[in-house]
Amino acid sequence: MKMSLHAGWVGSIAVLLLSMSLHFSQLLDFTSMFSQLFIITTPVDSSPFSKVASIQYSALTEDSLTVDSPILHSMSKFGFFYVSDVPDYSALKELELLKRFFSLPLPVKMELAVNKHDGRNRNVYRGYGPLVEDSGTQYKELFNIGPHEDPTPAFSPTDTPLDKLRAVSREQNVWPHTGDNEFDQEFRRVFQEGLRMRQRIARGVIRSIGRSLGAEDLINRFTESEFSTLGLRKYPVRTRELVRMNSEYDGVTLSELEHEDSTVTILATFNYTGLQALYEDKYYEVPPSGSNSFIVNIGTLI
Repeated sequence: MKMSLHAGWVGSIAVLLLSMSLHFSQLLDFTSMFSQLFIITTPVDSSPFSKVASIQYSALTEDSLTVDSPILHSMSKFGFFYVSDVPDYSALKELELLKRFFSLPLPVKMELAVNKHDGRNRNVYRGYGPLVEDSGTQYKELFNIGPHEDPTPAFSPTDTPLDKLRAVSREQNVWPHTGDNEFDQEFRRVFQEGLRMRQRIARGVIRSIGRSLGAEDLINRFTESEFSTLGLRKYPVRTRELVRMNSEYDGVTLSELEHEDSTVTILATFNYTGLQALYEDKYYEVPPSGSNSFIVNIGTLI
């Protein structure tokens, strides 16, 4: 499913969202893979997405076979579906922490910047990416969190690119140290658990797809999830016109480039609008995930 995020202008609000991508864990090559439980979402402006399935979290993660048909149908027809009724999940808490993090002074955030943006830092993949004013369609701040807390494996200049990639895939997380211990600890706790919970959803999706396609061993390729990433995103309000900021498809101004993900992506858009998906050669608004649901996108998996 091809998605894009339409931009805000002066007078609008910034958009924040969370995404978690579960990637192929065996680094052999870089080719992309691959009753009450079926709930119809409320129609939105006669959108075709009014018929996208919403699957209960418990049914998905407990491998109820009744989820397989609606998941496969929504994935095949629309490219995404919703997971609802997530226990012990607070979208409000995540959103509050997102706002607090991105409101930190830039020097504090830059202590966590990836090496590309601050050559003094060793982290390459996990960490902070500042807003790049002239970046065209990707107009955002970001902070990437992974599943690894152990020290990053060492590699030498003589290692092969694949060896280096394996080391980076297990890169240790970096976390904010703001002087506010309560915030620092809560931020780390909430998003560590947020990543684990989204991984449970993603693996449930893969198991369901594997059952539907007669490939039950598909899940075996997602055992360690080295590149699984919980991405915190802020899309600020645009204040000026830039080159290459509009969609090549329909000319609409974007904050995120049009793209297809490779495997499983889980989005929390809270109550923000602007996310769109291409369906039968036309972009439509994707209804927000709300306070207790997620949008699940399979990209090119099917």
